[in-house]
Amino acid sequence: MSASQSKSSDYALANLAIGGINLTANFIFGIWLNSSF
Repeated sequence: MSASQSKSSDYALANLAIGGINLTANFIFGIWLNSSF
């Protein structure tokens, strides 16, 4: 496995983690917004 392949898989993993966090944050924010109005 070359360094560039390892780097791109780390990048994909990071994007997946960031996407999951964003999804969770949007979900929580949406519920909070709906309950406050």
